[in-house]
Amino acid sequence: MKAIIDGKLYDTEKSEHVYTYAHKRTEPSLFLPNGVGWVARNNVEIYKTKRGTYFEVETYKDKIITSIATNQEVKQTISELNPDKFIELFGDVE
Repeated sequence: MKAIIDGKLYDTEKSEHVYTYAHKRTEPSLFLPNGVGWVARNNVEIYKTKRGTYFEVETYKDKIITSIATNQEVKQTISELNPDKFIELFGDVE
């Protein structure tokens, strides 16, 4: 899949797949009070380009959302969800 983010081309086929996780998103409902809704689970895939830039691809209902992720954001996400994968990707921690 290819996407243009901030005027730059990102291609999942030419980037390294780093990690996949489920993301919860609260969907509004017409029948519930404001701020209350049902929870949807979406898959988010993290990729790393050859130049070291991380980007995320989130499958959301019938569309795909792509965004840049900072090194710190990727580290934070993976450290919380899978410490072993974090160590594999970024090395040992203190």
